Amino acid sequence: MEIEARILQALNGPFATGDTAALHWLTDSAAWVAYGLPACLLLFGWLRKHPDSTRRALVILASAGIAALVVNVLKFTIDRPRPFDVLPFVTKLAGGGGGSFPSGHTSDAFAATLAITLLLRRWWVALPMFVWALAVGWSRMALGVHYPSDVIVGAVIGALAALVTYYYCAPRWLMATGTKQFQGPSGTSMADDGRDPYTDNRTRI
Repeated sequence: MEIEARILQALNGPFATGDTAALHWLTDSAAWVAYGLPACLLLFGWLRKHPDSTRRALVILASAGIAALVVNVLKFTIDRPRPFDVLPFVTKLAGGGGGSFPSGHTSDAFAATLAITLLLRRWWVALPMFVWALAVGWSRMALGVHYPSDVIVGAVIGALAALVTYYYCAPRWLMATGTKQFQGPSGTSMADDGRDPYTDNRTRI
């Protein structure tokens, strides 16, 4: 707790009397990317009859949704007080719903980041996405609404939700609907190479 308090003092202190517009932009961007972006992609897929876009949007939304469910259960079960309610030197610079542990914004950011990374498999997409997700977590501490441990656990939950969605849930959803759109590393479909998405994690959506 003492280490977390020192970290919060170092991160929150400089913004206590300064401009926090950039911090609020970072914080708010978590929801835009985790829910707004896939919602737009889902609408595009539906309007343009583009099933690949629809499937990818659903993977991102499901990843964020699963993470949010876990986060909110933990928030209201553990009900950890916010830093600004406990530490007198921490200034509240933003609002927050429920308990402090874990960070929902950070969870959203990492769920979306890893889901997009798994779907696109491009380092030049993954690198800025992970930098952005880390920045979201940093903004939550700088705003005085989360402890470092809240942010770390939120990031882990978001990443695990994306992994579970991509490797476990999504293949079963597609199999249940009779869709054979699993792409392997060579670009061949499941119908071409016969790999089973239930057991082969190399398959891609």
